[in-house]
Amino acid sequence: MEVKLSDLLEVKATVQLFNGQRWRLENGEAYRYTTLFDHGKPQYVDFAKGSIDKLFPEIKILSDKKRRVVAQRLNRNCRLLTTRENKWFKLHPKKKEHKRELEVYALITGIEANDFQKWLR
Repeated sequence: MEVKLSDLLEVKATVQLFNGQRWRLENGEAYRYTTLFDHGKPQYVDFAKGSIDKLFPEIKILSDKKRRVVAQRLNRNCRLLTTRENKWFKLHPKKKEHKRELEVYALITGIEANDFQKWLR
């Protein structure tokens, strides 16, 4: 499933941009942070603030609070797509209507992968 800007306005997550910067998303705000180690334990220090709408096109990896990758995009021209089921984007395969959605999602992903391979040539 595609992650949209409106989805990120209400979640607590971390993102990595294409330029390697790491940002923390919280309550509709974005905070750039770094990790310092104090006696071997990581301490996260915020040092800049920004808006999520300006960061959204540059997001490469979206992670949840447990640092698991939730969504990613291959390059700046691709959509930000979910990589796993999580509390924000749930799929219930027990229901018949969701089985069809998963099939359509797999079909679209395959078509996009084919188009990307053709573009590389």
